Amino acid sequence: TQQQSLIQQLLSQHQTEKTKLEDDLRTEFTSTLANLKQQLEDEKLEALATAAEVATRESDEKAKEFERFFLEQKDLEFKERIQELNAIWKPDSEIYNWKDVRLGFPNLKIRLYGPDTDSGTFDYFTEEINGEAQVSRPDYTASADDNVLVQGISGDKGSLGYFGFAYYAENTDKLKLLSVDSGSGCVKPSLQTIPSGEYSPLSRPLFIYVNTDSYKRPEVKTFVDFYMEVGPDLTNEVGYVASSESTYSENKSRLSE
Repeated sequence: TQQQSLIQQLLSQHQTEKTKLEDDLRTEFTSTLANLKQQLEDEKLEALATAAEVATRESDEKAKEFERFFLEQKDLEFKERIQELNAIWKPDSEIYNWKDVRLGFPNLKIRLYGPDTDSGTFDYFTEEINGEAQVSRPDYTASADDNVLVQGISGDKGSLGYFGFAYYAENTDKLKLLSVDSGSGCVKPSLQTIPSGEYSPLSRPLFIYVNTDSYKRPEVKTFVDFYMEVGPDLTNEVGYVASSESTYSENKSRLSE
């Protein structure tokens, strides 16, 4: 009996040690597995962080390349040819990167901005550049608010957009003015080249139409004569570009006939 008791004690002690060993092994295995899992997660996160850093670095390098490209241009101007504008804005355009516009242009994605389809500027631009009003590629940021376009262009590397000259004049510190070559050399829009028609074909004239019989009415004549006298000053005041003095003189002569 004493011998059996001793055997039972040994068996019990063995079972206890076995259980403890299994628990220790299980704990060690669980801990090792957790460490491996954490290591894999850390490596994954590190790889993602490295990839993001590389992507950011490449993006910054492209942005710097784009800036260097502009700064290297004569007179700090980027000269856009009418044919290239058409290639960019036409409905079936497949140009999505500046390097596809012209040899030597930087490898940077083009981001386009412009007026919405209800805008007269949109009608005029598409007719002059694409040959037909209301015909344009659809994948651009469109807005009826020119201030939205200004914000988008000024904050987006590689961007290109068009809108009224007045909004450029109010944001010269944020935007870069582009010269356009319609075949007679590059011309930058200004208070001189717009009314003279040199900035062609993107100088858009605005007209008022006076009915001959209505002009005989005192109130109509007073308004039109006032328009002819103060028109240039008021036009410039609101940010548009007044016609030349010779144009106003010609208009006055027509009214007096």
